[in-house]
Amino acid sequence: MTETGNNMNAQKIRPNEELSLNYYVVAFLDLLGQKEKLINLEKKVKNVKGLALEAILPEIKESFGVTEGFKQAFENYFDKFNRAGPPPFPLSPDLEETYYRLTKRNVSFTRFSDSIVIYQSISTQANRTPFTSLLGILSSVAIVSLIHLAAGLPFRGGIDVGLGMEIDGYFYGPGLFRAHDLESTKAEFPRVVVGDTLIDFINNGMSINGSSLEDQVNNLFASTSKKLIERDRQNCFFIDQFALEMATQTEIDQLNELYCKAYAYIKDSIRHFEAKSNKKLLDRYRELEKYFRKNMKIRKLL
Repeated sequence: MTETGNNMNAQKIRPNEELSLNYYVVAFLDLLGQKEKLINLEKKVKNVKGLALEAILPEIKESFGVTEGFKQAFENYFDKFNRAGPPPFPLSPDLEETYYRLTKRNVSFTRFSDSIVIYQSISTQANRTPFTSLLGILSSVAIVSLIHLAAGLPFRGGIDVGLGMEIDGYFYGPGLFRAHDLESTKAEFPRVVVGDTLIDFINNGMSINGSSLEDQVNNLFASTSKKLIERDRQNCFFIDQFALEMATQTEIDQLNELYCKAYAYIKDSIRHFEAKSNKKLLDRYRELEKYFRKNMKIRKLL
């Protein structure tokens, strides 16, 4: 690269700007099927002689609406989740006000193409109760993934702890690549895989036994976060959609309806991949079907 090119890149990242490198909880979530739809639309334009670009504009708009709705679903959930319920232990009026302040979840979102990144610093200097935001991220991923699966709009993801920094509203750092690697190499089908570093972080939070309100909040929210995580036969941790009532304000009947719709979509997908002789996706959706069938039998939904 020329010296001029190096200078231009240096100006873009503004090396003299004050940046803070911290550890973050990072979730990388990829909406499945959108890339293929866009590629097929481009092929359609190339292969159909005389087809005007305007002919595929409605489908492009529809795809954009799906991806924009993907991000909006998380933002809506956090708006709701920030309105915390009453403290689970007796507190004086002064401490109760402090409890509501400590349990407010503040997270950031970045969307690019058909993927979104959710992130929050876990530095105790900036956030005295990092486990409240962690629980917000885990529970939002669990409920939104179930809603999207029930609607036939599945996504896959990875979530872990890693270093990173925020630059002009974007997140960058090893934590992002760690989460993306989990999504692309471990998740395999519509689910969100949890990294070992995040498991260690949660276990550390569960071991906090101080008497301060901050310590009690961190221990409580770390323990609840752990209940949202399951492990499969390959010792891979993932977010358990069937543990949602322990961490969200969603009614049981509403959850059961979503489980049934999601299960119907999974069965339809299996039939589709069987007809297409797509063994790779067929095997993956059969694994998802096993997970749902086992838990739906426990709930007496099958």
